[in-house]
Amino acid sequence: MTIFQFIPKNYLILRNFSVSLICVLFLGIDVLFAQNYEDLVQKDYPMLFNDFRAEVGGQKARYVFAIDISNSMKPYEVAVKENLQNFVNALPDGDFVTIIQMAGMQETRAIVDNQPVNASTRKLILSYISGLSFDKIGSDGFSMTSKIIEAMNQTGSSEDMKYVFMFTDFEYWTSENQFNKNAVQWASLEKKIKGKDAFLKVYGLELFQNGGANIRRDAVYKDELQQIFGKVEYIAGDNSSFLNTWFNNTKANILSDRLRYVLNRKIEKENAILVLKASGLGKDLSVSLKDEKMSAVYTTAELDAASLAEVQITSEKRPLIGAYTPAPTILTVNARLRSPKYKNELKSSVNVEYNEVDKLLDPQFAEYKIEVFEGTPYLAWYIGWPLLAVLGFWILSIIYHLLTYKADKRWNLSATLRNAPLSNVNGNELKSFDSKSFTSVPFECGQGAKDYSIEECGFKFSISSKRNILCIPFFKRGYYITKISGGEMTFVKNRKEQKISTGESLWIGSPKASPVGAVQVKKGSDQYVIVKIL
Repeated sequence: MTIFQFIPKNYLILRNFSVSLICVLFLGIDVLFAQNYEDLVQKDYPMLFNDFRAEVGGQKARYVFAIDISNSMKPYEVAVKENLQNFVNALPDGDFVTIIQMAGMQETRAIVDNQPVNASTRKLILSYISGLSFDKIGSDGFSMTSKIIEAMNQTGSSEDMKYVFMFTDFEYWTSENQFNKNAVQWASLEKKIKGKDAFLKVYGLELFQNGGANIRRDAVYKDELQQIFGKVEYIAGDNSSFLNTWFNNTKANILSDRLRYVLNRKIEKENAILVLKASGLGKDLSVSLKDEKMSAVYTTAELDAASLAEVQITSEKRPLIGAYTPAPTILTVNARLRSPKYKNELKSSVNVEYNEVDKLLDPQFAEYKIEVFEGTPYLAWYIGWPLLAVLGFWILSIIYHLLTYKADKRWNLSATLRNAPLSNVNGNELKSFDSKSFTSVPFECGQGAKDYSIEECGFKFSISSKRNILCIPFFKRGYYITKISGGEMTFVKNRKEQKISTGESLWIGSPKASPVGAVQVKKGSDQYVIVKIL
């Protein structure tokens, strides 16, 4: 286990440093790796490991080791075998191992085929490694790659971590084709892979002497492997010290890979349903998950400048009336997920505080949906909606009156004199009275009152048409009679009498109804002027 796996990226000592410096820095690695791998992961990710211990413990990995045992690799035989045995010894029970030896076409085969690592198989696997002899002729990289793909395609969980390690100088040579790597169909191997796994790491350890001066460059098949596997990480070295360092460093990296892979796989499933929400205004605007149970890792998010401006504009809008159940505006934003609850305030290996999730997963900006609620409405729904309903009713009422209310009735008025009230005397008992003859006069909606007078009796009244455009309560639209002057005045309709004082207006009928009735005015002690309205 290397100390560099658990320090922030800015402090990592990368493999490009000189071999001598790396060897010095990795003193004591074997002692570290002897510790329980859980302790090593927990050292730098205590909170994450505590929360996901069960998932990490159940995460399985499959390893494929392809080893060039041609005589050109003889100088690396001891280092490869010893490091590979130490690597297998460090694997937890439950992982699977495949070991492929590569030489000529006939010698290239799997000597350990997808074996689970446990107490009974571990010694067997180690014995096969010990039995390798680097003295063969040929380096059939095509057959080796084919065997690697067969091992990758073997049954197992699709969620297993997969590692491929190739130890060779990547120079193709067979007795059939010599150095002509193009004599075989490399492209056909890519089609045999059943699918690029969610987690597959392919390493190529270039082992050669004298800086690779003796390697035929036209026979090197690194580009072909890159095309087949999608990505191959090549590490070059020319001595055993380099190999020792790389093995120990890789063992340390794999310990953290387990935790990283568990979290990445969990996050991929969570992101399918992940929705953000914004709350607050202006500088107080905050972004979090719509539901804190959506993610086991993240709780908040950071928006880029353009997205933040768009969300702020939306959140600062104020509707006139707040809805009864307000619905948020859905926006697509660029956001980077954050997890402040995993801020490590303990001292790390370089005495720098860090966020465990940021360090392990390095979250990047991606597109997410966000729910944004507008600002406080000017009117609450329980005030605004009733006011709007009244206003709408008034507007419709005005339109209705303007379009439908018409008064074009023509009135026929006749006056007679009688010696008894209209309610007590029949018409044949009336004495004839030479009254003023009134002609019919049309009334139109909105016009002023029409005055009628009987000069002989000093009697005068008016009839007017009125609208209630604004729907004022208790105000009836229709026809009104108003007393202007004369004696005691009573309006009689359907044998119902209503007295009218001077200047008083009395409603006598709606626009659509016929306001037929009569007006009687007392004249003297026993005579009445009767005006019929027809």
